[in-house]
Amino acid sequence: LARKSPASIPADRPLLELGLDSLMAVQLRNRLASATGLPLPVTLLFDHPTPSALTALFRKRILQGEVRVDQQVHSEVERLEVALSTMYENEALRPRLTERLQALLSRWTDPGDTPVDSDLATKLRSATDKELFKLFDRDFSSRGDR
Repeated sequence: LARKSPASIPADRPLLELGLDSLMAVQLRNRLASATGLPLPVTLLFDHPTPSALTALFRKRILQGEVRVDQQVHSEVERLEVALSTMYENEALRPRLTERLQALLSRWTDPGDTPVDSDLATKLRSATDKELFKLFDRDFSSRGDR
């Protein structure tokens, strides 16, 4: 689009009005799919023509994936709880299981073990359109895709 920076692209103006053609739309869609790991329709920029619309779509899709993972984790914890409740009466197993669970909980709650990207969803929720496009721009620039 021959812009000096992502900040010069109005968030609520359709990209097609700013000079994006069909080929560029497909290339951008491919780059966004690669950067996010999300399957995206070929009609992405026609269905979501503005940077704001794209941002809303990505927030929704990424956060939905987070909800699915959250549900899976809760389901597994419930399964563990049921399994432990059936073993609760076995006095020989209790001390070893308790020790392992306490070690797991200690590792889980130790802030030193927190992954660097653990707050990615929080950052995405609070990011502005400009910040999200700057992130995409920085990612593509570092890959030499320009």
